[in-house]
Amino acid sequence: MPGGRPRNTEPLINRFMKCVDKTETCWLWKASIQKNGYGSLSARDKDLWKTRSAHRWSYMHHKGQISDGLMVRHTCDVRNCVNPAHLILGTSEDNVRDMLERNPNGCHRKFEKDDILQIREDYKTMSYKEIAEKWGVGVTTIGNIIRKEIYSYY
Repeated sequence: MPGGRPRNTEPLINRFMKCVDKTETCWLWKASIQKNGYGSLSARDKDLWKTRSAHRWSYMHHKGQISDGLMVRHTCDVRNCVNPAHLILGTSEDNVRDMLERNPNGCHRKFEKDDILQIREDYKTMSYKEIAEKWGVGVTTIGNIIRKEIYSYY
């Protein structure tokens, strides 16, 4: 077939929502997760397949275009969240300022004691990757928690 992949006629939003796990707060992207913790999806644009960040696609679908020089930021600090209510536009400087206001030590996500204990418990039956996807953080962060390189006081 010309162009490689067969054409899927199902609307993209339907395919997108099949990859979302709606929790009480976040909509967690459960399909492809990049090493940096952000979700990604591939979709046909004209006759080419393009890979996009899932949270950026969610923003564009639900809220509109993203102007040059702006990025889609998470108010929840969960990288694989695609809930449009948690997505806002801003500059890179806005993103850094928000991160430092929420967590002065520079960590993207602050875990509570119960979270850390659960992550270490999860490691008995789950891989680093599975745990990282569950918590919306990178695999390196999970490894650091499990090896007690961070949060060693729990």
